[in-house]
Amino acid sequence: MKTHKVIMCKYCGRHSVTQSSITFKCSYCNKTCKMLKENEAGIAVNIKYQTDSGSMASKVCAELNLPKELRK
Repeated sequence: MKTHKVIMCKYCGRHSVTQSSITFKCSYCNKTCKMLKENEAGIAVNIKYQTDSGSMASKVCAELNLPKELRK
């Protein structure tokens, strides 16, 4: 089963959901980042949340994209 990851884009700071384990393309700014392994150097993405449930990942992503004053 694939895991769903909530990723924070290093360029625009928005959150998106992906199942990829190699690259991530932001749906807001269209920039692509490589998901680095622990021993690689470069610009890495920030994985905020990981789950097997796509609906749960979507809910977490929507909450993280809210302004900080409106988050629970």
